[in-house]
Amino acid sequence: MYRSKRCLESCLRSLNSSKLACRSTATTTSFSAARYYAQAAAAQRGPDVLAQEPPTNYRRQPQGTQGKQRVAPEDDLNGLAEKPAAEAEHAARLAEHLNGLFPSLKFPSELAHRILTHSSHVSAKYGSNSSFSFTGRRVLECYLNLFLTASRALKPSHDLNTIAEHTLNANLLGEQIGSRWGYNKAIQWTPAVSRSQLETTKNPEALIRRIGLYKVQGDAVAATLGGIYFQFGGSVAHKVFHTQILPHLLVKGGLPEAFHEEALALAKQMGGSDATLPEPESPSSSPSTSS
Repeated sequence: MYRSKRCLESCLRSLNSSKLACRSTATTTSFSAARYYAQAAAAQRGPDVLAQEPPTNYRRQPQGTQGKQRVAPEDDLNGLAEKPAAEAEHAARLAEHLNGLFPSLKFPSELAHRILTHSSHVSAKYGSNSSFSFTGRRVLECYLNLFLTASRALKPSHDLNTIAEHTLNANLLGEQIGSRWGYNKAIQWTPAVSRSQLETTKNPEALIRRIGLYKVQGDAVAATLGGIYFQFGGSVAHKVFHTQILPHLLVKGGLPEAFHEEALALAKQMGGSDATLPEPESPSSSPSTSS
């Protein structure tokens, strides 16, 4: 019940921050719309008008190369202006949260923002966790299948797809791992429910499940592993999976009991939840350049 109350407080904070952010970006949005319609009007007036004012979001091509290849627009994080100071400060706090979970790793602020921002939040225009969540689920499935196929407990009657589907269910990941990692307070998202419903509900647990908080947290857990794999390498992600994720999925509806003993033994062999993570591999380029 206490955890449900904290989750609802987190939802209320998300709604408030979304309203404030929407107000601060209203002016920017109107200018963008005006520029779009101005360009459309110029296009209707003919090529002579367009020739007078080339589009500002394209680099001027060297003389003699016109008509050969169109230069792509400059990538300033999905074509948007640089983050406001408040957004940058909040991204730094998100990085602190992740650095607290994984002390031997240092998450760049941009990466932390991408991991802990859901696509429903207004700040998702600066990057959301959709792509990292997709990558993370593939990494989760890979490591789980490697564990299962090497297990002595595996039998011909076991269906690997069914086991993976239940063990890595987004709601289970969110409830068991996301809540443990404090993601109910850290994630930026906008719940699809009114403020009055959050404040007056008599059954917080049922409301949390209905609005999909655990699903959102589960996606963030997958995005975390995807981000670690992207930024720090496969060996680090592999150890995080076996020491800080799989041991907490040994619950009803999670990993079948036949594999519990081996999962715990492997986690202990790797150092347990307090294990020192391997030295990060050569870091990838800045996540802001990926889609």
